[in-house]
Amino acid sequence: MEYSHFALTLVTPPVLEPVTLAETKAHLRIEHTLEDILIGSLITAARNFVENFTRRALIEQSWKLTLDQFPCWEIYIPKPPLISITKFEYLNSLGLTASLTETVDFIKDIESEPARLTPFYLGTWPIAYNQMNAVSITYKCGYGAAAATVPTAIKQSILLLVGHWYNNREQTVPINLSQIPLGAEYLLWPYRDLRI
Repeated sequence: MEYSHFALTLVTPPVLEPVTLAETKAHLRIEHTLEDILIGSLITAARNFVENFTRRALIEQSWKLTLDQFPCWEIYIPKPPLISITKFEYLNSLGLTASLTETVDFIKDIESEPARLTPFYLGTWPIAYNQMNAVSITYKCGYGAAAATVPTAIKQSILLLVGHWYNNREQTVPINLSQIPLGAEYLLWPYRDLRI
């Protein structure tokens, strides 16, 4: 990456998890409802872990990327896969907020991961005001709005993590709980984005 500093802010979290409570309880072989709240929190924790490990978004969510200035050419969009750009703003040379429009000012490449934005054909990025966080891009990312859109291997790794944490929550023998089960790690490595 050309730019030395960027910040990411979660704007809208996902409205559901990639695996359901029923799927997870079937995986754990649990039929009672006494620990539904615990299991639900483990699902969310496992999804967060998987998203951080892979540097991806699973279920549709919105993020804001801020930069101090425009790079020379490409802007990489973290948390693939990219769904859409909802707002692209910057502070112009007068310090006023200005907007950029897709297909007029910039184009996006969603075939690459992470996705890239570049100025439109033969164009350049505008000059941003010399101030921290002068450029901001709000976007939607994830595999889609439904759990069915998330790859099966990623969903299986979430189930393995939940099972590991559920079964070892009160472990008395020394165990490294920060270590994820090898099966889950092997399932996740093909999806890990190492570029951002």
